[in-house]
Amino acid sequence: MSRKATPDIMGNLMGETINPESNKTIKQVNNPAGLLENHNAVKTVVREKATFSLPRSTLTDLEDMWIEIRRLRGDKRISKTDIVEQAIDAALKEFRLKKSLSPFCGKLENNKAGKQ
Repeated sequence: MSRKATPDIMGNLMGETINPESNKTIKQVNNPAGLLENHNAVKTVVREKATFSLPRSTLTDLEDMWIEIRRLRGDKRISKTDIVEQAIDAALKEFRLKKSLSPFCGKLENNKAGKQ
């Protein structure tokens, strides 16, 4: 006799589904910027969990930023994941444009040199 699957109550409430085989979260999001031709279209975003080790000071700064943004915007729905995602997107765009001349690459080189 096999065990029944546990219902994903929070995922259902938030419009997300989790594929148990891959541990990926699939979220249906509205298209507020009208990026698709049909303004009522829904875009599917597949998310995967990842874990990174960060310095305690970076985590403290992230926490402080998260609290300040929530206070300034009055938006209680913003998450630290949203902040990190935007920061990574900005770094990736800058890197794609400037490659090794980007400040992002320069900071990586400085960090590498400092650790030797």
